[in-house]
Amino acid sequence: MKVLDRYLLRSALPALGVSLVVLAFVLVMHRMFLLSDLVVARGVPLSTVARLMALALPALLPILLPVSLLVAVLLTTGRLSLDHEAVAMRASGVSLAQNLRPLLWLSAAVTVVAAAVSLWGQPAAARAFRHELYDAVKNRVGLTAEAGTFTEVAPGITLFAGDTRNGGRELADLFLVVDRGGKGPLWVTAQRGRLWTEGRRLFLDLERGEVHEYEGPGTPYRRIGFRRYRVALPIPGVSPELDVEELPTARLWAAASNGDRTARLEMHRRLALPAGCLVLGVLGACLGFHHSRFGQGRGYVLGLGVLLLYYGLLTVSRALGKTSSVPPEAAVWAPQVLLWGLAAFAFARKNQERPLPLEEGLGATWDGVVRRLRAREGRP
Repeated sequence: MKVLDRYLLRSALPALGVSLVVLAFVLVMHRMFLLSDLVVARGVPLSTVARLMALALPALLPILLPVSLLVAVLLTTGRLSLDHEAVAMRASGVSLAQNLRPLLWLSAAVTVVAAAVSLWGQPAAARAFRHELYDAVKNRVGLTAEAGTFTEVAPGITLFAGDTRNGGRELADLFLVVDRGGKGPLWVTAQRGRLWTEGRRLFLDLERGEVHEYEGPGTPYRRIGFRRYRVALPIPGVSPELDVEELPTARLWAAASNGDRTARLEMHRRLALPAGCLVLGVLGACLGFHHSRFGQGRGYVLGLGVLLLYYGLLTVSRALGKTSSVPPEAAVWAPQVLLWGLAAFAFARKNQERPLPLEEGLGATWDGVVRRLRAREGRP
C-alpha cells in the first residue's frame, strides 16, 4: 500500500467511526423513547430495555453504514480540497482514479460488513429482539395489578383484584371486564385466579365464579356459573409470529424461489442495501474532490441531495415493489442503477477537472452566504 493510500485511509477511518457512532446514537435514542413505555407502563427492568436497544442496533446498520460512509468520504475529500492538497496531488501526477483507490477499498470493506449484517445479523437480531420483547411483556403482565385498583392487564381486558400475592400472579376476589367490541362486554367474577404461561402464551385461570353477558336491548341477559374458567390474555403490542424482515435468509430465499412476491422484495432489499455502500463511497469521493475556490459547503449540499434522492428512491421502490405492476427485482435495483450512472458521470467530469452541472451554482451561492455573514460580523 502506498503512502498516499495509507494517508487517505487514516483520514477516512476516524470520520467513519465518529459519523457511525453519532448517527447510531440519534436513531437508538428514538427507539429508546419508544421502549420507555415498557419501563413506565409495564415495569420492565432497565437491563431488559438495554438489551432490547442493543438488539435494535443491527436493524439500523444496513441504513447507517451507507450514510456514515458517505459522510466520512465527503469530510475526507472535502478537507483535502479545502487545504489544496488535491491540487498538489494533481500537480504531482496523481490521478483521480488513484485517489479513489483507497476509498474504494474502504467502501468495499464496508459493503462486506453491511452484507453480513443485512443477510444474517439483522434478521437474527430482529428475531432476538421480538423474543426478548415478547418475553419481557409476557412476564410483566399482571405485575402491574395492584390490590383494590382497576388495571388493564391486556388490550380490552380490565382487572380488579381485592388481594394479590406472589408478585401479582396469584389473585383473590377478582372482577374482570372483557371488551368484545360490538358484541358487548363480558363481566367475570371469581374468588381466586392465577396467571401462568405456557410456551409463548399467557393465561389467567379463575376458580369459583360467574360470567355475565348482555349484548344490548332485545337480547337475553346470561349468567353462567363455573368452577374453573380460563382466559387467554393477548400480549399487548407484540406477536410471536415472524415478519418477513425477521425470516432467516435461507428460509427467505426458499420462499422467494417459490414465487412469493413479498419474500422476493425482501430478499433483493437485503442484497441491494449493502451494494449502496459501494456506489455512495465512489459518488461521495467524486463530489468531495474539487479544485474551485469555493469551500466544502457545496460538496456537503450535493451529498445531502444524493442522500435524500437515494433514500427517497428506496422508499418509492419498496412501495412499487409491493404492487403487482412492477417486478420486485426491478423496483429494488432501480435506485442502485441510477446512482451508478450518476457516479460514472461524476467521475468522468471530475477526471477532466470539470465541475458538475450544479456545482458552480451551489459554490457561488455558498460563497455569497459566507460573504454576507462575514459582512454582518464586520469581518473582511
